[in-house]
Amino acid sequence: MTLPSVTGCVGEAHRQARNACRGPFLYSTEVIALGTVITTVGKSLITGRLADIGPVPAYLGAGTGAGSAAVTDTTLFSEMPQPRVPCAVSLVTTSTADDTYRTFGTITNAGGIVTVTNVGIFDAATGGNLLAKADSVGQVLDVNEGLTVSFNLQVVGVCP
Repeated sequence: MTLPSVTGCVGEAHRQARNACRGPFLYSTEVIALGTVITTVGKSLITGRLADIGPVPAYLGAGTGAGSAAVTDTTLFSEMPQPRVPCAVSLVTTSTADDTYRTFGTITNAGGIVTVTNVGIFDAATGGNLLAKADSVGQVLDVNEGLTVSFNLQVVGVCP
């Protein structure tokens, strides 16, 4: 899998996500999303965090509109009306020690049946800046159903 990516939690991470993200939903669904991008603003968030400036991007939002994720995006496609949820954040090892920034959380559908088409990680519960976005989710959620999402953003390569 090419990183950055959005994947459903599996194995021990899945159990930890379910335990950490218990909420008022009846059940949850994991998702594998395609078309993940780190946005242009997201790159600024990353460099800002290296300088210890700005908030940690750790809020999960979901949208129901059509579209393809692009680096210039600043919002989700038709973001769902319920509040973004704070995510558990950790550093994990993919290739070298602590080279991957992982967020995972569960967003719960509070309204009627919807199809979640895109998800994103923001630096604020409302407004704020979009770090990363994934489209092609295509997950139908019933009322009170949760969607557990994990973003994995891996630092790779060498400096020019």
